[in-house]
Amino acid sequence: MIVDIHAHLVPKQYLAEEHLKVMSEFSIDKSVVVAAAWGLLSFDDFSKANDFILTDSSSFLRVLIPFAVINPLHGEMALEEMDRRVAEGFKGFKLLPHKHGAYTVDSPLVDPLIEKAVELDVPVFVHTDFNNNYCTPYQLVQLARRHPKAKLIMGHMGIDPEMIRFVPHLVKEAKNLYLDISCTPDMPELVIAKPVQVLGSHRILFGTDLPELHPVTL
Repeated sequence: MIVDIHAHLVPKQYLAEEHLKVMSEFSIDKSVVVAAAWGLLSFDDFSKANDFILTDSSSFLRVLIPFAVINPLHGEMALEEMDRRVAEGFKGFKLLPHKHGAYTVDSPLVDPLIEKAVELDVPVFVHTDFNNNYCTPYQLVQLARRHPKAKLIMGHMGIDPEMIRFVPHLVKEAKNLYLDISCTPDMPELVIAKPVQVLGSHRILFGTDLPELHPVTL
């Protein structure tokens, strides 16, 4: 079975039915879907984005796995949103620190959300980039160590082609941290072969980042 851990649905641009066609074309059996999260600021922005995912994917839950976007800057409202979305059928959450108020992902501000995710027994996908001060792989490793019961996904393995070689050993002891290969350099030895050798195949997750990226480019 092929599962895409990271894809987006976009209102009026890329809806669930179109995504299902791409999945069929490339023999993808299931796909995590999350709102395109760039530019979201207020709590209402996030709530509407999650409502869209719920509505657009609801007829296809046999193959689509909805994740919700959340922001720790929303405090108690974000925790209530997590409870509500899991009750509605969402299976996980996404954090995009540098685009949602520029908080650091290893900040204590994030702890309540990770604790809530542990309570709800769902994973959290975190965008990472070695060249961004708010969400480097180093910071995510610190968060993972602080919350060993959490299930965390390192989005894009930090992206940077010069630094990605260090990721497997960086995350090796943080056994609750998994690697998403979407938006990584075209370097299969470093993106797939070495991580599988160091971490085991169960910690390496296939992702496309559709529709911004496409399977033919992977």
